[in-house]
Amino acid sequence: MSSKFFTNRDNNTLENRLKDILIHHKNISNLEFLIGYFRISGFSKIATLMNNITKGRILVGISIDAMTKEALERGKKLNLLDFEI
Repeated sequence: MSSKFFTNRDNNTLENRLKDILIHHKNISNLEFLIGYFRISGFSKIATLMNNITKGRILVGISIDAMTKEALERGKKLNLLDFEI
């Protein structure tokens, strides 16, 4: 059975999956995904991939780090992003 879910096995990372999706589907402007753990270090790897994303949402299942929360709050205060975590 086909699934839109994937895990970080081998070279199957969120970064690689987003690259693949966004390279082949250039008209995507909204992005939503569910992730168990979210860290600013991981976001820095995918941030440049999301230049054309106008609205994004990340549902975090377990936790985010304090640095991620602070960066999100600063970005919202400065109207630099329309992203929800």
